[in-house]
Amino acid sequence: MTILGNIPLHEAQWRALLLDTAARFDDLTLKRGYQLYMQGRIGALDADAAPGLVEAIAQEDADYRVRIDLDAPDESACACPAERPCKHLAAALMAYAQSRGRSVHMLANAHSAQHIAAASGDAAADNRGDRPLGVASAATGSGREDELRDQAGRLAELSIAQWQAWIAGCAARATSSPYQAHYGQEVRARVRDMAPALTDAEAWLLELNVGLYVLGKQAPGSHAGYFAHLATSETMEAIARHLEHELPPQDAAKPRGRLLETAAYLREAAMADAPSPAAYLDVYVELWIRVLAPAADGPELFEEELARLEEATKATSAATPVEGQSAAPLAEQAGQQAPADPDAADPVAYAHPRPIAPPGADGSSGPRQTDPLFPLVARAWMHVWLAEDRAAWGLLEAAERHRLKPEHVLRFLRMLEEASAWERLEAWLSECATERIGHRYGSLDEYGRYWDAVLAHRPEAESRMWSAIASLLPYASSLYADKLMRYGRYRQWIDYQLSLGSNPLDFRASDLQPIEKAEPEALLPFYHQGVENYVLLKNRHGYKRAVKLLKRLARLYKKLKREPRWTGYLDAFAARHSRLRALQEEMRKGKLIP
Repeated sequence: MTILGNIPLHEAQWRALLLDTAARFDDLTLKRGYQLYMQGRIGALDADAAPGLVEAIAQEDADYRVRIDLDAPDESACACPAERPCKHLAAALMAYAQSRGRSVHMLANAHSAQHIAAASGDAAADNRGDRPLGVASAATGSGREDELRDQAGRLAELSIAQWQAWIAGCAARATSSPYQAHYGQEVRARVRDMAPALTDAEAWLLELNVGLYVLGKQAPGSHAGYFAHLATSETMEAIARHLEHELPPQDAAKPRGRLLETAAYLREAAMADAPSPAAYLDVYVELWIRVLAPAADGPELFEEELARLEEATKATSAATPVEGQSAAPLAEQAGQQAPADPDAADPVAYAHPRPIAPPGADGSSGPRQTDPLFPLVARAWMHVWLAEDRAAWGLLEAAERHRLKPEHVLRFLRMLEEASAWERLEAWLSECATERIGHRYGSLDEYGRYWDAVLAHRPEAESRMWSAIASLLPYASSLYADKLMRYGRYRQWIDYQLSLGSNPLDFRASDLQPIEKAEPEALLPFYHQGVENYVLLKNRHGYKRAVKLLKRLARLYKKLKREPRWTGYLDAFAARHSRLRALQEEMRKGKLIP
């Protein structure tokens, strides 16, 4: 592939290209174009043929000349027989994007990224209008940078919402897209370059808010693809590490007002942002667990937050949109009063609204559909810190109808274990023995580990553990069997395996060794059933496995000093299956019969 020219695309140009691609190509054509691009079928790419023109050769069953007009996309053409925008044009666009340092994957998933590009504001709109792609926006000039530096000197006076707007201004000149791996690093570098000298606590808080901004840019809708979720997951992990390791609880009191303001910002954003409430919920909960709750002086902090959550929930429930009525302005949704004179407002606070989704869940101008999951789980946490566990259980039960995930519930159990609240953890484990903890092995295994921790401090809780785990069957079959073996209930383990129709040879010898040492007699029915099941297969492979088990039975009977009984059984077995010549041959090979 020949690549000429390496001038990077400005952010506004890239957004416009994404929008044009999503508008002109259907998703299937983009996917086919991506396949062509990955196969190296785009040759002689020339992005400098003329201003705003890209030319290339698409090599398939024949060579097709592709000509892309960046200033007038509808004038683009391909020599192939297709009458509509074709896969060759799409592949050439991807090669062009790669040559300009942009994400090919975002272009291939332009329909998934479209709502993000559309939400980016006037820059993209300008590029889609009269101004061609080659003209940069004047708003990104040195005047804007001076304005941001002036605002940076007053960061201590600004609200967290205004911090977010200032961070958005710093990030506006980022050359990478939100779904590229280094986007977060680039935004952080630009913010650090603009930021004044800060105390350790202020720097920690600013870094946290940068993470929240990046998360807001990456937060995917329900139809977003793999790269959106990957980027969001990486940002979430970075925020979690930041919360856990970088601000000791004893320092949390210093910026406590700012921390509470950040929590309030998260609460408002999450309860207004339908596309990704779970991401905001995770950060909100971790902020309280790692920083705010350990520094609380008493229950008042949790009672106040609970009251705010309940008030916000009531306000959301009472809001019934009237047809034809416009949605509330963004400043009013954020709890700010819009000034009578927009020109007199803080240029940062209102020029860059908070990084939340547009009014409609799908980017439309209609009213938001708030997801109830956030207030339900957040209120449950406040009740836990107030030692009102039953109220928390009721809220989690209601949250099950709104996509409550096992990890949301397991986080409660983890916190109680870290607090060594064994009696409360026991009650929670019994209460959560429902669909709430899921059916996957990972979540069930973690659930079982919490029971082990409880029993290490409260052995009398064992009967409740068995009742709870048994209520999760059949989904917790593996967990139940592991616990029976761990706690030495070998006969129950054998009975359970017999009821499942398990075969002894499905287990390693080391797995059965504890039973063979403690209660070898318990293995007899398990091995006998296995022998009969293998004989019923009526093939040589089954006969070989039956003989293998017969040898184990011989060792067991010898260990139990019941050789006469073994001899009688073997004679009867050989006589009963005397017509199965293959079985008789395998028994002779195994030296079980002469």
